[in-house]
Amino acid sequence: MRKHLLFLWLLLSVALNAVAQQRSIQGVVRSTEKDEPLPGVTVVVKGTTNGASTDMDGKFSISLPASTQDVVLRLSYIGFVSKDVPVGSSNNVTVQLSPDTKVMEDVVVIGYAAVNRRDVTGSVSSVSAQQIKDVPVNSAAEALSGRLAGVQVTASEGQPGSDVRIRVRGGGSITQDNSPLYVVDGVQLENALSVISPQDIQSVDVLKDAAATAIYGARGANGVVIITTKGGREGKTTVAYTGFAGFRRITKTLDVLQPADYIDYAYEKSRISGADQIRSFRNRFGSSTFRDTRDYSGTAGYDTLGVLRNSEFINWQDRVFGRDAFQQTHNLSVSGGAKGTTYSLSVTRNDEDGIQLNSGFTRNLVNFRFDHKANDKFRVGFSTRLTDQAVTGAGTSAAGTGSTTNSRLRNTLVYQPLVIPGQVPEGVSIDENPDTEDFFNASGSLSNPVLTINNEYRRDLRRVFNFSGNASYNILKNLTLRSVLGFDNTYNRGELFYGQYSPNTRNFASLPYVQIGTGQNITINQSNTLAYNFKKDLHSFDFLIGEEIYTRKNTFLNVTSYYLPKAITAQRALDNITQRDPSAPSTPQPAPTTGINENSRLLSGFGRFNYTYNERYLLTATFRADGSSKFKSPNKVGYFPAVSLAWRISQEDFMQPYAATVSDLKLRLSYGLTGNNRINDFLYDPLFSTGNNGNNYAINDQIVPGAAAISLANPNLKWETTASTNVGIDLSLFNNRVQFTADAYYNKTSDLLLNLAIPATTGYISQLINVGSTSNRGVELQLSGTPCKPRISPGRPTPTCRLTATA
Repeated sequence: MRKHLLFLWLLLSVALNAVAQQRSIQGVVRSTEKDEPLPGVTVVVKGTTNGASTDMDGKFSISLPASTQDVVLRLSYIGFVSKDVPVGSSNNVTVQLSPDTKVMEDVVVIGYAAVNRRDVTGSVSSVSAQQIKDVPVNSAAEALSGRLAGVQVTASEGQPGSDVRIRVRGGGSITQDNSPLYVVDGVQLENALSVISPQDIQSVDVLKDAAATAIYGARGANGVVIITTKGGREGKTTVAYTGFAGFRRITKTLDVLQPADYIDYAYEKSRISGADQIRSFRNRFGSSTFRDTRDYSGTAGYDTLGVLRNSEFINWQDRVFGRDAFQQTHNLSVSGGAKGTTYSLSVTRNDEDGIQLNSGFTRNLVNFRFDHKANDKFRVGFSTRLTDQAVTGAGTSAAGTGSTTNSRLRNTLVYQPLVIPGQVPEGVSIDENPDTEDFFNASGSLSNPVLTINNEYRRDLRRVFNFSGNASYNILKNLTLRSVLGFDNTYNRGELFYGQYSPNTRNFASLPYVQIGTGQNITINQSNTLAYNFKKDLHSFDFLIGEEIYTRKNTFLNVTSYYLPKAITAQRALDNITQRDPSAPSTPQPAPTTGINENSRLLSGFGRFNYTYNERYLLTATFRADGSSKFKSPNKVGYFPAVSLAWRISQEDFMQPYAATVSDLKLRLSYGLTGNNRINDFLYDPLFSTGNNGNNYAINDQIVPGAAAISLANPNLKWETTASTNVGIDLSLFNNRVQFTADAYYNKTSDLLLNLAIPATTGYISQLINVGSTSNRGVELQLSGTPCKPRISPGRPTPTCRLTATA
């Protein structure tokens, strides 16, 4: 018993001694703005990893060795200025943190830099993550629809996963690409909105006038869409899930003819078209003695017209577009960081069934971003994106179905709305009976839309890998060098199969054929900028100079195999395209393989100067020179200057009596030039094509493959140039709760790059030349209101609401 008591006494002595060697620091953290406790504040003993977080009452407790001297606590939280607090010998502290006004200010990303919105002199529209995070769409482009003045967002068609077209102020070119330039985290990226999840976007800033876009020169003529993705934040690791599911259904269909109306229309049309059309009508609808009272077998007493008029109505719109299309999106993100280092990982899955029969869309997105501040001078970061998507179905346009005759929408609306007696065996569905003339009406070039869909297969695959890295170094206090490197690799594969009953096979003995197209587009974007800023009295200056190299390599290969076995399936045909039907003609297959290899490069130098006097008068001047491989000397280099002025009227003395109402009032004026070089490569030199597509020669009684010119060279091609003038006003009222922006613009594009028809005696049908001009003008209005303005109060509900109207 004594031994046990002695052992217990020794344990208590050791424990008491250990406690005596420990020191506990307790405290409370509050906000200076509302004097409220702040939960979730990170409290760390500076120079160590020893720390804690405040609870819901703003309280914290940290234990450390009693011998620790000169203790300094570092407190940090999002939206507040970090603070170092010397503790000394005290074990109880009360700390107040102030809101970070820089974080709270509305920041706009412009070319190669970010500025406060109140200092912007050009025309810029913006959307924040808060405005699009809860929008139930799969595409980032759809999430922007209707939220940006002067920006039109339209789907190319209703097919799930189809490309979304964005136009900024309508565009200026007639025959060339009018798509804007996309810049993601400082790197130019093709079709950026199709490879980024809406849940990963922090902000979208659209530069619209030349003063804002001229810094991007050749690529900025049609506007610039700058996307900033979400990054991590210092503090605890945060795991978030966002998901939604729903159905889509066609809400409006067109009225079409009933069987009786259709038969009467077809019959009367044939009567006024002559005897041949009457015979065609009788052959199609099954009676050579159509007007007498005999049935199809010749039995008297049968009213053929009456039977057809009273046939069951077939609504092809319901059969083709009548599905309840299910769609779902799931997004899982993990973010966090420690002092100086942040990370963010996001995974997104999109599934969407098409309203159209046999169509759908799936996509997987992975986005990772890492940022590290090594010290007060050096920062480094990178982001990677992986995209894997598949679009199934041909859509509704002729581009997807291979011909206008085979258009899903056309056949759905005008194909006969009835079953013709005698053409479909009893008990067999009209959709499954291809062995009659019912499935194809040669006279009207119409086909059964359901049968056609079931006899064709199309799938488009896209895999994208994108990497962007950046590093910045503060050479001096106000002098910063920044380098950005971007790499993008996009792989596309298109699979097409046309079965024996597809209208597209009628020119190939009604035998199936298959097409497989693969393409790879690689772009490398590298830029270096040097930025310097300083203030002296009431004067503020900002300088930026930089250089950029953009290279692009595009390869494409298409293989076509005709005359496949009659009953072959799509999967078997794609697995082995060399199969051939025994009844196939002995003539060689036309143009089975085509290939394209394109390379282009853009070398640029640019600069920008900003000047502000007393926060009232603002001046911005930019200049960029672009050298493009798509033009020949002396037209290779284009020069694009721009200048903008702004007057902040709200800072004038005569406006001070209205300061409580008018938060900001600014007038803007800008003028500048931008260029367009979005044409095919090597058009200044003759181009030749090899292969069997009309390029063969007969030599010594043998067909020999050859080469033939495919375009007429134009060594005088030069830049398409757009001059833009913009006048605007920005107004904020009631502590920025109400914001109004108005812009009036006039754009004129000269030296248009057009394919102009030329005399056939030249051996060509057209040539790309610089000719003519276009202009567009307009007025943009945007009104935004925040009736429920949030206040920073971490850990507590902060209801927000925002209203936006654009025109």
